[in-house]
Amino acid sequence: MKRLGALALLLALSACSSPPAGPGVATAASGPAPTPTSTQSILEQYVAGVRAYVGCMRDNGINLPDPGPRGEVDLSGIGLAKADPQFLTASQRCASLYPPMPEELQDQGPPLTPQQIEYVRRYATCMRDNGVPNFPDPDERGRFSRGGVFATTEQEAAAIARAGQICEPLIDGRPTGTPNPNATGGQG
Repeated sequence: MKRLGALALLLALSACSSPPAGPGVATAASGPAPTPTSTQSILEQYVAGVRAYVGCMRDNGINLPDPGPRGEVDLSGIGLAKADPQFLTASQRCASLYPPMPEELQDQGPPLTPQQIEYVRRYATCMRDNGVPNFPDPDERGRFSRGGVFATTEQEAAAIARAGQICEPLIDGRPTGTPNPNATGGQG
């Protein structure tokens, strides 16, 4: 369950996530969007979208590493605070390029129990009640889709981090806590 808590907190705090507009959208010049017929073509389309996002971020002064073979972008080595104004500006400009991870590629992990799903629902409600009004509800399996919350200002990033500190205990069924002024939003 700790893994789920970290995942939920990561989704809540991710300044890079947003609802997709992404690649594969039909235009007058390109014709209809291709329809992926296999997991491999779905993966290729997803990785291409992440590469476009990384390129946009680089064009806006944020030197992200190339995505991995499954589209993962490792932010651990860049030493960049997600509340950094340059990062927030670049994230806002590039958000429409960041594709949602297709369900076929997501690591679903073990199924959650009904009690765990209830904990995740309470977490989502807590996040909304504590300053993140657009925090999504989990699906019927207790999972959050990628791209649910997007901070565009330092104040929004701080609100997400504060709510995450308060609400994170709910993921494990513990009572909510109070913000830890020494903790950062990326820790969980």
